[in-house]
Amino acid sequence: MINSHLQRLLVTLPLLAAVTLLAGCQSMPQEEQAVKADLIGSSHTAIDVVMENIEASALKKEFNKEEPILVTSFVNIDNVQLSSTLGRIIGEQVGARLSQRGYKVIEVKMRNDSIVVRQQNGEMALSRVLADISNSHNAQAVAVGTYAEADENIYITLKMIRASDNVILYSHNYSIPKDDDIRKMLKAKR
Repeated sequence: MINSHLQRLLVTLPLLAAVTLLAGCQSMPQEEQAVKADLIGSSHTAIDVVMENIEASALKKEFNKEEPILVTSFVNIDNVQLSSTLGRIIGEQVGARLSQRGYKVIEVKMRNDSIVVRQQNGEMALSRVLADISNSHNAQAVAVGTYAEADENIYITLKMIRASDNVILYSHNYSIPKDDDIRKMLKAKR
C-alpha cells in the first residue's frame, strides 16, 4: 500500500511542479513595449477641447468662423524664442484641425523676432510684431503654445488668446510620451 501511495506521489509531484512552473511563467510580466506618441491625435484633441469649451460658453458670441485665427509655432518654455520641428509641427496640426472645424486660419511662421515675449512676471504675451499682424488681418484670436521637455514626456500647453487684449480665452494642458520620433524632432531647433 505504501508502495502504491509512493508511486502516485512520484507521478503527481512532477505534474504539480510542471503546472506550477507554467502558471508562474504566465504571471511573469512581459517586457514593456515602448509607448508611441500619437502626436496628430493629441494635437487635434487639444484644439478640439479648447474650441468645444469656447463654443459652449458665452465666448461663442464673440467667435466668428469668418474672422481669422492666427496659429503660431509652439515654443520651448525655457526659451520662448526657440522652437523645434516638434513645435512647428504641433502648430501645423492645430491650424489644420481649426481649418477642418471650419475656421479661417492664418499661419504665422516662427522667425527670429519672437512670436511671444517673456515679461518680468514670467507670463507670455503677444509680441508687438504678432499684435501688428493680428491687427492687419483683423484676427479675432491667436493659438499659441509652449512645450517643456522632461525625461519621459513632453508637456504641452495650448492657449487661445484674444488678439485685441491678450486675454486667454481658454487653455489646455496635455502630455505626450517622448518616443524616438519626438526626440528626433526636438533636436532640430531654430
